[in-house]
Amino acid sequence: MAGTPRWWLPLPISSVPFDETRLSPAVAAAVPSNSTTAFLVLDRVARIEPGESVLVHAAAGGVGSQLGRAARLLGAGRVVGTVGSPAKKEIAGQFGYDEVILREELAAAGEFDIVVDMVGGATRRASLDRLAPMGRLVVMGNASGAADVGLSANELWFSNKTVSGFNLAAFAAAHPVETGAALRRAVTAVTAGELTVQVATLALARAAEAHRRIESGATTGKLVLEIAPSRPGPGRRAVADQFAMAANMPAS
Repeated sequence: MAGTPRWWLPLPISSVPFDETRLSPAVAAAVPSNSTTAFLVLDRVARIEPGESVLVHAAAGGVGSQLGRAARLLGAGRVVGTVGSPAKKEIAGQFGYDEVILREELAAAGEFDIVVDMVGGATRRASLDRLAPMGRLVVMGNASGAADVGLSANELWFSNKTVSGFNLAAFAAAHPVETGAALRRAVTAVTAGELTVQVATLALARAAEAHRRIESGATTGKLVLEIAPSRPGPGRRAVADQFAMAANMPAS
């Protein structure tokens, strides 16, 4: 259903170099999916080049909140985000975008070298139309819940455009070493303040409320469910040894 998490990631925080980063447990739980994905999508899949323009849908969501600044770190030129409601424009504007527009304004946004689409449906077709010659569309979600969109191979051929897909879980299973390198890159960027991770936390017992928030479509950034440590202790290691679950936010 639209607005539900696309997947849940059980994450042992100790798998992140937590003690070396000074990241909070909640941020450490959020980085592996969204921040790592941002670098892999832009660098590995879209193969961004310095000065290229980037359009990101759901710019106030979990991955969208990382892609704007990640594009900057990778040398992008113009970086534009889209959101689904006026209320989210100001929020997305904090995430490194030159401009944030409503998705309904997409037709007037110009052309882009790279478009990242987690929304699907009509937005997918419109995204292909916004690609410049030799542009790349990266498909990594269908938060709209719309039916699959067929794209013509002949159209790609004649227009010199490319469409690629990315799924972090599948990529990590096939390329664990490369995924680990991207994770370390993401942790370094967050620790240095080059990426900002917006996180809300709830106790695991409030998981039903987390689902309600996600399904409402009003959330932004990342939502982390916290599980109490198995043993007491105020130290950072006691906190780092706990497990958390990070849920992807819906398209924003």
